[in-house]
Amino acid sequence: WKFATSAADNVTLLLTRVPVEAVASYYFSPDVRLGVGASYHAAVNFDGGGLGPNLAFDPAAGATVELAWKAVALTYTSMTYTDELGAQYNASNFGVSLSYLFGKR
Repeated sequence: WKFATSAADNVTLLLTRVPVEAVASYYFSPDVRLGVGASYHAAVNFDGGGLGPNLAFDPAAGATVELAWKAVALTYTSMTYTDELGAQYNASNFGVSLSYLFGKR
């Protein structure tokens, strides 16, 4: 589950979604890797906090890339959300992720 909220004192805006990602990685060394894959966001909802409308978005798919050192990765996901009225919103984003590999590679 992933969320983003506003920092305003007079209203709380909230965007929630459930992301699922599949990433294939190439290891340049035991500690450095580059990953490329697909990202899918489901249950995407925006709560306007009374300032704007509450919106539900269609599930969305996009591409993701990551550059990692050990367990920490810088990520970029390219994605577009479409609301129930058909309006489209750029949902592309940069982020930081943590990962853990179970077993041996």
